[in-house]
Amino acid sequence: MLSILWFPYALTLEAEADRVAKVDVVKRRPTARVSWSDDIATAAVDALSAPFDSTTTAATRSCKGFKAGEDDYEKFNQDRACVCNPLGPPGSKNALFGIFDGHGPGGEHVSQFAAQELPKLLETHAELTTEPGKALGESLLAVDDALRKRDDLESNACGCTAVVVLFLGGAEPRLIAANVGNSRAVLGQRPAEAATAEAEATTTALALTADQSPADPNEKARLESAGHHVQDKSDVGDPARVFLDSSMSGGGLAVPRTLGDHAFSSAGLVAEPVISTHTLSKETDNFLLLASDGVWDVMQTDELVPFLAPTVAEGAMPACEALCNEAVKRWASSKDYQDDISVVCVRFDANVFTS
Repeated sequence: MLSILWFPYALTLEAEADRVAKVDVVKRRPTARVSWSDDIATAAVDALSAPFDSTTTAATRSCKGFKAGEDDYEKFNQDRACVCNPLGPPGSKNALFGIFDGHGPGGEHVSQFAAQELPKLLETHAELTTEPGKALGESLLAVDDALRKRDDLESNACGCTAVVVLFLGGAEPRLIAANVGNSRAVLGQRPAEAATAEAEATTTALALTADQSPADPNEKARLESAGHHVQDKSDVGDPARVFLDSSMSGGGLAVPRTLGDHAFSSAGLVAEPVISTHTLSKETDNFLLLASDGVWDVMQTDELVPFLAPTVAEGAMPACEALCNEAVKRWASSKDYQDDISVVCVRFDANVFTS
């Protein structure tokens, strides 16, 4: 079941013994949008207070996966996709977009917590406007630290990846991207001299983040020097994994950086994000896409962006729908498994470039 919504409330997840996600809705100023597979109430965003005024320009969609032998009711969507629009008080020109992909038993609680807490920590960070990259990185680390201190959230054997993009509006709008794990953020760019139809046909991808793998030489060296054991990618396509023990038994992680997974943190796993900055160009930058690995496992960046460009012209929401549908179609060849799929799409219209 899909749930697509503008949601101007803070959400609190109550972890129950059966791990069924229930939502306690607490009224708050309109800042956050959270999308996942459960049906919950919706409410409209105040367009006058947000830099992206509707689902035409910013939207998100999330689709629950499946695993053979699992009852559909018992399979939780562990992804969380969020749009905080605006980030800050009404009238702010800033916004925040994020994908949090949970893993392990209870990983949906960790991704929910991260999606909920990061905007609150970031918008109150003292250096948000002066050192936004630092503010974003420190806020993600603060989320991880807060997870450790929560008695009601078990984060030793579960966690989440995070890809987050901070939009800073103004005369020269910028994107600050932060990545922890293997979700991904990319820009769709058109040639500056192309007409509209030509631009859609020739849209290319600019990666704002790079996937992090235990097999990366720098990551592998850090993990092994701290006592971890890394199993390289297998011949049948299984990803490289990091293990606590030399026998490489039990559960291994396919990423060297996460929020949570604190059983691994004493031996090299870190929550520190990799940060990048991009100044937006009115002439070339068309749209921003964030997606969990439920998309990237079945689609390549270079094919996805031109595939999506014509639909983005219709609106961010149709683009989210088209991408989720295409990813589900491609997962169909695997009859026993489909990963959770979550996307955020943001279209940069002319008003984004006004001060």
